[in-house]
Amino acid sequence: MATSIFLAKLLGPILVVLALSWFIYLKEWKKMIKDFVKNEDAIRFSGIIALLFSWLLVMFHNVWVWDWTLIITIFAWLGVLKGLFRLLLPPASKAVIKSFTKTWVLIVAGVIIAILGLVLSYFGFWA
Repeated sequence: MATSIFLAKLLGPILVVLALSWFIYLKEWKKMIKDFVKNEDAIRFSGIIALLFSWLLVMFHNVWVWDWTLIITIFAWLGVLKGLFRLLLPPASKAVIKSFTKTWVLIVAGVIIAILGLVLSYFGFWA
């Protein structure tokens, strides 16, 4: 449980700040995503980073228990899949990444990320 609390304290605030940044700087994020998607090397590199850090999360927190800690495990495995997808299928990744240039997609994703961040922060700091 100590690892779960540590990771909740680490990931929760970062996710909240990321979501806030998306809301505050929506136009700038959309431009960055448009520029990013043009560069397959950047997509591959982001896949390496996603795979590296997500695999670290899986190695330290592969906990399949039906409680709040499952959020961290699922988050980690989704990151592994994201990294593999970007490394092995960069052209297909472009289409998924391009979808984030649509305002509504970025807002919905931001809300989901903010909620996840708040839930993890709650369990990490206050529960």
